[in-house]
Amino acid sequence: MIIEVVTFIVPLESKEQFREKFDRNAAAGLPPGCISQEIWVDEKNEEIEYVFVSKWNDKKDFQNWMARPEHDQGHREKVQYYKDHPEIERPKIVKKAKSYKSYK
Repeated sequence: MIIEVVTFIVPLESKEQFREKFDRNAAAGLPPGCISQEIWVDEKNEEIEYVFVSKWNDKKDFQNWMARPEHDQGHREKVQYYKDHPEIERPKIVKKAKSYKSYK
C-alpha cells in the first residue's frame, strides 16, 4: 500500500477553477486501485494551498491512473488554451508530489 501526497499552491483567483476540477474528479468516484482520497485546504491572503492525500493498493495503480489518456489530454488542452489566448496570463502554480509506503 502507498500514500500519495500532491500539493498545489495556486493564486487565490484560481480557486474556483481548481474546485470545479476537484468536484468533477470526486463525482467520478474512486479510480481503480484507489482506497481513499482526501483534499485539505489552507487559504491565505493571496494564495490557496490544496493538499491531495490518496491511499492506493500499490504504486502501479497510481501510475496507471496518472497515465490515463484523458489526464495527458487535459494538460495538452490547457497548454494550447494559453497559446491561443496570449492576452490571458497563465496562473503560477507550484506543485509538489511525494509518495510514502507502509512502514511494515
